[in-house]
Amino acid sequence: MMLPTLAIGLGLAVTASQDFTGNLTAFLSFLLLLLIPWGAVSLVDFYLVQPGEYDVPGMYIRRGKYWSDPATWTHNGVSLKVLIAFVIGVVSGIPAMSNAWYVGPITRHLSNADLSWIPGMVVTSVVYLALVRVGRDAPGKSYTAVASRRQTSPL
Repeated sequence: MMLPTLAIGLGLAVTASQDFTGNLTAFLSFLLLLLIPWGAVSLVDFYLVQPGEYDVPGMYIRRGKYWSDPATWTHNGVSLKVLIAFVIGVVSGIPAMSNAWYVGPITRHLSNADLSWIPGMVVTSVVYLALVRVGRDAPGKSYTAVASRRQTSPL
């Protein structure tokens, strides 16, 4: 993730060196649009969904619960619930975005203030929590408990 970001940023900086500060600010604004939903998913998952109960060695097992689990919509190590929440969070932040390259329709009414982080954080968190509830079979049980119970089942 770092190398493509560096390459894109460097390419933009070289081609747009006449207004470097404005272009750098716009680039960082787009990074903010992407990093806020990612951080929201991480924080909600760590503090609300699985309160600090990660199986770190299990993350490196190719056929473990973090690799494939129908209850969490995880396939080949990719959680579809996380991706759906992330994409919805990014898209929800675009209308509230304001920088040198793009001014959203919401920000035009708010003196061009970049408020993309607010819907990015709130919408991503709500969508992710709603999607996590889909994988629960009983109220109050985390989806990791459901996944671990299914893996130890003799069936």
